[in-house]
Amino acid sequence: MTWILLEEIPEHLGIFIDHGGIEGPRSTCQNKPLKDNSLIRRFFWEYAVTLERILFRIEEARLTISGSNVSCCVPEIYIVGHVVSLGGRKISKQNINKIQNWPRPTTKKEVGGFLRLCAYFRMFIKEFSRVAAPLRRFTRKYVLWKWDEKCEESFIKLGKIVGEEITLRTLNYDKGLGKIKLAIDSNCIEAGEVLMQDDENGQDRPVLYESVTFSRLESKYSQPKLELCGVARRLKKLQTILLGQHFELQVDAKALIEMINTPFLRNAPLTR
Repeated sequence: MTWILLEEIPEHLGIFIDHGGIEGPRSTCQNKPLKDNSLIRRFFWEYAVTLERILFRIEEARLTISGSNVSCCVPEIYIVGHVVSLGGRKISKQNINKIQNWPRPTTKKEVGGFLRLCAYFRMFIKEFSRVAAPLRRFTRKYVLWKWDEKCEESFIKLGKIVGEEITLRTLNYDKGLGKIKLAIDSNCIEAGEVLMQDDENGQDRPVLYESVTFSRLESKYSQPKLELCGVARRLKKLQTILLGQHFELQVDAKALIEMINTPFLRNAPLTR
């Protein structure tokens, strides 16, 4: 299926294993009609042309699609646990309710099940590694079971954040559109990031939240080295998204400024 529709990917079509989503116009064009026909709205016509072309390719290749599973010309659609619309994507109501109604864990195995579900939607959860840290320790082999206040707070907070129904926009690479921004903040526990893009009003809209937990060795780094380590690890993770793109990197540079202003430090390699 991917090979047959390769020319439509990724501009007009996204393939999810054996499912596919036909992407419509990125805006409603303010509901303006076509120049040649005032009875047809422009954004609807553009989508109809794309839909007809993809269906023609499927027919020519003699592929079979399930008519009962087709959703056509709808304002939003459910795909792999997410609800996708013109405004972006968000966690489906079913999964929000599943996380919020999850019974309080009583064993390490139950904690693992809860964390796996939350981790699937971690791009919607700001500072996921830090918030989930009290629960993640139960995934280690020799940690004894002890549910304390920090575990309870982490369990409740994860459900609360998911319940906010955060909408993440789709990153738009078209020239002349909003500036792409990447903000990274590091501490002794994790490096957290938020990838953003300006909308039509110049406001920052989140594209994804992500975080990475530092190892025991990395957590002992000085603050300047933590900042640099966090930037290096996150940029490596996002290279398939940001490669070849101009973006603004936002970091806490106070420690770096002090190092520049005081070059005669003992740790000369780090200063360089």
